Amino acid sequence: MLGVRNGVAKQLTRYCPYMVVTHCVAHCLALACKDSSKQVDYFKKAETLAKNLYSFFKNSSKRLNSFKEFQEILDNDILKIKKIFDIRWLSWYEAVRNICKSLEALILTLSNDVSEVSGPLLNQLLEYRMLTFFHFLYDVHEHLSQLSKFFQKKSLHFSDIEIIINTVINKLRFEYLPDNNGDIKFGLHLRKFFNNLRFINETRVDFGEFRLNYSCNDHQELLVDIQTYTRSLISCIEERFPNKPLITAMKIFNPKEWPLNIDDFQEFGINELNLLLDQFGVEKNIKQKDHLYKKFEPLVDRELCIYEWYLFTNIIKSNFSNISMKILLPHLYEEYFDFFPNIIKLISIAYTIPVSSVECERGFSKQNLIKTKCRNLLTASSLDLWMRVGLEGPDSKVFDFQKAWLIWKNEKKRYLE
Repeated sequence: MLGVRNGVAKQLTRYCPYMVVTHCVAHCLALACKDSSKQVDYFKKAETLAKNLYSFFKNSSKRLNSFKEFQEILDNDILKIKKIFDIRWLSWYEAVRNICKSLEALILTLSNDVSEVSGPLLNQLLEYRMLTFFHFLYDVHEHLSQLSKFFQKKSLHFSDIEIIINTVINKLRFEYLPDNNGDIKFGLHLRKFFNNLRFINETRVDFGEFRLNYSCNDHQELLVDIQTYTRSLISCIEERFPNKPLITAMKIFNPKEWPLNIDDFQEFGINELNLLLDQFGVEKNIKQKDHLYKKFEPLVDRELCIYEWYLFTNIIKSNFSNISMKILLPHLYEEYFDFFPNIIKLISIAYTIPVSSVECERGFSKQNLIKTKCRNLLTASSLDLWMRVGLEGPDSKVFDFQKAWLIWKNEKKRYLE
């Protein structure tokens, strides 16, 4: 759909040359994580083990009960081994988190199982390199899950994206890439895991009461895997989120980005505004069939837009500096459109461009929960109402069911027992 030659987006620009093509930021992050995992062979081994552990408990209530009992004995949180879904953004974090937090109970469950499957799984799980890599993934995917949740916010602005991405990248560099002295600091969960290890000698490492499979080369190979994966992840994120000057320029319409110093405010946003006007404030000719060109008038008047900008920013700063643009925009249309038509059009364009498709994904998820195979006769209008209630309505814990029942009862005469 985003092919540069004949994709859907490219074909649409032939009819609307001012269209801005963006890719869902949450999907971009998921793709970056998927791409980075291909660069480390050991990642595939860890993924296979995580999936096999899920399969081990999947259809066995006996194993699940045993796992739960050991968690209760050890006073751990009652957690389940989660399945990894390639299409779910946060499944990796939940899977490795539950393995790491329930590690002792998991080892005991495998040790007490008499099936032929548990032995190989236990041997893989008791590898020093494997356990350390799982805790490394726990740290990394905790940062990535926070980033993903941030990208799923309803009120996400273009100006927020670059800041939060750079913050996560700097955190990954700080924790898992060597500093000037060649030292690696490691993340919180991996440091805690190292503190629980006892290095008896060059060939023996104990985790609690369990002896780990350890060789002298394991630690060096682990450090190579950690640094390779971290560098690959950072590179893939930067590749999936390149600096798009046009998108970045739209941050000038967010009052939170405006300078506090009045002297800095005089020339604020002029360069970014000119960049936006190069896209939306110029006439464009697009080649159509038979070598004919179609003329498209600019969406805004370039000269008037620059003229309006200085007065507009001063009025907003003086009267509406503490109001978000989401609330302010309807008021601008009502009160100021005659004075600043070009600036308000540009703001409308900026706040119309979707940052992500999360809302759409959320709608599909809610639809699948409502219209199940047992309720497949729901009409489109009824499904629409149910989805609106599910997506936009209040939480069921605070909903007044008594009031709703009274409204329904009083609509017409009903025969109630």
